[in-house]
Amino acid sequence: MNHHTIEVKVTSANVLGSEKFSPRMWGRLVSIAYIKHGTPTVAFTDSVDFDVDLEHKTAAGIVFFEEVWSEDAINASEVVRPKPRIQDTAGDDLQIVTAGGEALVDKDGFALVGQRLRFGVKDPGTDKEGYFVLTLSGGHE
Repeated sequence: MNHHTIEVKVTSANVLGSEKFSPRMWGRLVSIAYIKHGTPTVAFTDSVDFDVDLEHKTAAGIVFFEEVWSEDAINASEVVRPKPRIQDTAGDDLQIVTAGGEALVDKDGFALVGQRLRFGVKDPGTDKEGYFVLTLSGGHE
């Protein structure tokens, strides 16, 4: 299966935070890599907080978001491989584990069908930037 990457650069206009959307994407989200800028005067400050959400839009034009990755106090580059939660018919999260004690999750990752990711960055510092590299399998750019 083919893999491709998409880079999203987030620039903060003020110390409080910033928000940026990825382009519309198709395929399975394999990973998100946060790449801390190599120049300290340009990099997000230490202890930056991230919220990455998947945008959904109904036929009626209602927009809502599903959490993909949320983490506080990030100080260095890192890679995450987010997986959708499994829920029962009532919408409650299931805590299913295998006999070996591993949590059962959707191993294929989030399916993106012309959707965008929203990158919310809190406490990045003023005029700072960071990069997110998204790896997708299947689909197209």
